[in-house]
Amino acid sequence: MLLNLSSVNYLQYHLIGGGYQPINNTHKWGRRIFSLLFVLSIFAFIFEIGYGFIYIIIGSLFALSIFEACMEWIYEPEKQYIISIIESSAFAVMFIGILIISLQTLTFEEALKEYGYIDIDSVEKIEVQNVAWNEEEKELWNKTTVKREVMIDDPKLIREIFHELHELKYRERPIHHENRDNYYRLSIKGKSNFDITVYDKCIAFYLADYQSYRILDENSMYEFLEEMELGWE
Repeated sequence: MLLNLSSVNYLQYHLIGGGYQPINNTHKWGRRIFSLLFVLSIFAFIFEIGYGFIYIIIGSLFALSIFEACMEWIYEPEKQYIISIIESSAFAVMFIGILIISLQTLTFEEALKEYGYIDIDSVEKIEVQNVAWNEEEKELWNKTTVKREVMIDDPKLIREIFHELHELKYRERPIHHENRDNYYRLSIKGKSNFDITVYDKCIAFYLADYQSYRILDENSMYEFLEEMELGWE
């Protein structure tokens, strides 16, 4: 868990002020600003901003610990600021680590490696559905409408589809509602059966588990499905 018990205690002690009185008005207002940042991070989590929630939490803790160290160094004779500097160093390491992980770019093979070996060459056919999402519908089963569909069994065309998937760069991210207006659902049939959903800016894989990715640069797979004449029905 990213926010462990020590982090919660730190928030209670410094941010909320549990038993630790501010040194002066500057210290008091500084804490209030960081309290506001913490509340904003909660809203980021509620509205599915993804890694933005973690960035704000860890960034706020890091900035707060630096602020506390400065206040203690200037106004308190004891060397309490040394502890705050150590805390800020720990939060800095956490922030950099999370940043590296969140910005990691994956290939198609790397995105699927957690599912084990997938025999792409054994794919016999791909069922493609062009789906529209209607957020205004109240019932879940009425929110999706299949606009057109096609069954692809041409080996050359199947290779083209996987070539497009291989060309993409993937970054793990949640899918937001604005990406679901028009998308494509690909059902892969063969020795390895799985589904791929292609959105304008994202792609999701459905195998043993569900995982979604943000596509860096242009999503050529989405453009391929939009522009290619596949014999839609």
